[in-house]
Amino acid sequence: MEITKITPNAKGKISKEQAQEKAFRFLEKYLDPWDKEVQLTYSNNDENSYRFRFFKSYQGILVLPTVDSYVSYLVEIDSVTGEGIRFTKQSIKEPFLTNNQVKLPDRNAIMSPEVGAREWLRYHPLELGYEIKSGEKTPRLVYELAEDRLNKDVFIDATTGRAIFVDR
Repeated sequence: MEITKITPNAKGKISKEQAQEKAFRFLEKYLDPWDKEVQLTYSNNDENSYRFRFFKSYQGILVLPTVDSYVSYLVEIDSVTGEGIRFTKQSIKEPFLTNNQVKLPDRNAIMSPEVGAREWLRYHPLELGYEIKSGEKTPRLVYELAEDRLNKDVFIDATTGRAIFVDR
């Protein structure tokens, strides 16, 4: 779904912060009723407008897009008038995914980030390497991720602590 409003080219500027606030207010009019919370994930601008992309979030946590579940909202704000001039709801499926019936886990029922990091490092070990920056005389000894041998993406389930493997 896309809504576009044409405005005459004029000079002048509202600030990015003002445009972002206007984008949030504009989005509220078109946001799906079950998407009560969104996060700004991307923004850019040119001389005529500011563009902001929003994804669903829950309890302050971004709902990550996947290959079969993806909904985002794009709002474009005129940099002179501050009006919303474009709204696009993007989804990988038509009709748009509702996601309103998906029960997301509660953030209070998860393991600590330290436990999750330890488990993740089991599948993504670190190795030492020397870093020599151009123009610097002293190399630094640093930890970096070892070469990926799994050929899979590994996620750690924050509620169970178990690894989830996804083929690339």
